[in-house]
Formats: sequence, C-alpha cells, structure tokens
Amino acid sequence: MRLPSIPGPSDVLAAVDGLREGLSEAVALVPRVVTAVGRIEGLLDRVSGVVSSVEGLLARADGAISAVGDTQRKADEAISAVSDTQRKADAAIDAVSDTQRKAD
Repeated sequence: MRLPSIPGPSDVLAAVDGLREGLSEAVALVPRVVTAVGRIEGLLDRVSGVVSSVEGLLARADGAISAVGDTQRKADEAISAVSDTQRKADAAIDAVSDTQRKAD
C-alpha cells in the first residue's frame, strides 16, 4: 500500500504559478468582457427601438383596418339606400304605367 505523497516546495510553487497565470488570464479578459457587455447594451437599445417601431406600425395597421371596416359599413349602407331608391323608382314607374293605362 502506497502512502499519499506530500507535496513538496516545487509542487506548491507550480500550483501558485498556475494560479497566478489563471488569475492573469482572468484579469486580461475583464476589458473584453466589459466591451462585450457594452456592445450587448447597444444592441439591446437598438432592439428596443425596433420593437417600438413595430408596435407603432401595428397600431397604425389596426387603425387602417378599423377605417376599412368603417368604409365597408358605409358602402353597405349606401348600397342599401340605392336598393331602397330603386324600389321606390320601380313603384313610381308602375304608378305612371297605371296612370297611363287609365288615361288611355
């Protein structure tokens, strides 16, 4: 059975050296992370602007759809009024025909 080995001074120095290199790399990454976060914030601002524009577009589209619905209702009312006028004109023509027959 082997006993676990006790780290010697060179092992401790190597571990500290590795830790120092890791910390140096981590510290070197901080400016890049800050730059990336800044870019992400800029992109989020742009996305927010695009979303606001799309919301405005949707509101205008809803307004246009409502206006088309109103126009369609008015057109239906006008068509109904034309039908009523046509019926009245037909009745007047029939009355004139009756009057003409009676006159003959």
